[in-house]
Amino acid sequence: MRAVLADALACFQHGLVNSKQRVQRVAQEAEAWFLNDDDHWPFSFVSICAVLAGTGVYPAGSSGIGAREASNQCEGNCPASG
Repeated sequence: MRAVLADALACFQHGLVNSKQRVQRVAQEAEAWFLNDDDHWPFSFVSICAVLAGTGVYPAGSSGIGAREASNQCEGNCPASG
């Protein structure tokens, strides 16, 4: 689950610095995923944050934050996007 979150953050951040159409589309998909409050899907942002908060890997109360805040929390800790 941590890998899914890290990948989404990397995709979003890559879209902030790259203007290629495909990169922008993937970044928009990642942003939509962050902003979706669906908790019925095991790999939704809200569900992943809930699980990782319970394991101490991700800060409690993180669900429902916006994409900019999620990106700021990841600053310097995300894998490079290829």
